Amino acid sequence: AVGKLAVDAGYWRLAPGGTPRLSDDVTVKRPGSEKPAASLRPKLELDIATELGRNFLFTGAGLSSRLAGSIRITAHGRDLPRASGTIRARNGRFEAYGQKLEIERGILSFNGLLDNPGLDVRAVRKGLTVEPGVQISGTAQRPVIKLVSDPELPDAEKLAWLVLGHGPEQMVHQRRPRERQVQVVRRLRRGRRALTCAPIPTILARGGKACQTIPPRPPVN
Repeated sequence: AVGKLAVDAGYWRLAPGGTPRLSDDVTVKRPGSEKPAASLRPKLELDIATELGRNFLFTGAGLSSRLAGSIRITAHGRDLPRASGTIRARNGRFEAYGQKLEIERGILSFNGLLDNPGLDVRAVRKGLTVEPGVQISGTAQRPVIKLVSDPELPDAEKLAWLVLGHGPEQMVHQRRPRERQVQVVRRLRRGRRALTCAPIPTILARGGKACQTIPPRPPVN
């Protein structure tokens, strides 16, 4: 078969993973179900070019995007079909680490078997001071995933920005006010003079005086 296919519109959705299935080492035998003799793969003479058009939607494996591009599928004799061409993601979103990331670049490059295209994907969490994300390279069967950020940061900080939306140092700053309050309470209980800071509205009312000393309470007779 030789020809060209043009797709006006399409929707491709992968089945969700994790469905129950038997282990590979389990064999189910039923009465009358004998294993058929191995047969040779049928001979094929195939050369078909496919254009995905502008309205081909894909959903699955954390990806939701329009796909555009073209691939050519060929087969000769009993060989497995092979593909060549490029498919690109357009206006796509990719879900990773609990976040929906915007796909800046998403390219599938076919130059061999259909089930193992090359990957060139970069997805980023937008709208932050630091824009973290993931970059995927390699192939579909052996992907290589690494964290990225703009500007460049150590991996631990990239992950914090990606998952939490801020750097790890802000977690420390958020703990300090609570630790200070605990220290003040402990000092008051011991009857010592303690330094405490007022809330922002009170500071403004005092003309900028943020802190004051609290004398110990007199003993109760």
